[in-house]
Amino acid sequence: MIVALWIAVIALWVLFFGVALAMLALYRHFGQMYMTTPQQKIAQGPALGSALPSLALVDVGGRAIQLPASKPTAIYFTSTTCTFCIEVREALADPPPVTAGVDLIVLCAGPRADVEAWASRCDEKVHVVWDRKEALIDRFDVNGTPYAIAVGVEGRVHAKSIIGGADGVAWAAEQAKSLAVLPADVTDRKDERILQ
Repeated sequence: MIVALWIAVIALWVLFFGVALAMLALYRHFGQMYMTTPQQKIAQGPALGSALPSLALVDVGGRAIQLPASKPTAIYFTSTTCTFCIEVREALADPPPVTAGVDLIVLCAGPRADVEAWASRCDEKVHVVWDRKEALIDRFDVNGTPYAIAVGVEGRVHAKSIIGGADGVAWAAEQAKSLAVLPADVTDRKDERILQ
């Protein structure tokens, strides 16, 4: 009788932990589904047409960076701990030709040693800034990486999107240099391109 009672108690604890793990898996799954909805992709990041905040940064190589810059700028948000960022980081290490003439600034979260190791493989035209504790990602209201913001010469946000791979890197650079001056109706645009 006592043995049967102990077996029942152990079985209940196993069932409890199984249900808890299933709930955590469902929570993570639905969280990812929410993050990838078109509404969430468009909602995060600075508003289209808004002025980029004025920031003085220093990249991991010690070079000073001023935002907004006086030329088209593509700002990429990545992390060395993000599996979705691997392809984007690889593309940024050897940027596609379309990025010529655009400032490429990468705000990269993760352990500093990992960020510096990756940055050492990047082309010198890529400015990699260590984003300590994701403070810069939070400042730009970005909820998930990899993400990109395209900024024109006047310091306003032209385009924004979650991105993936070399196509996303090229897209942000093309968007940044596509317009010399931001059109007046940019804040009314509802057709942001969503990149996977």
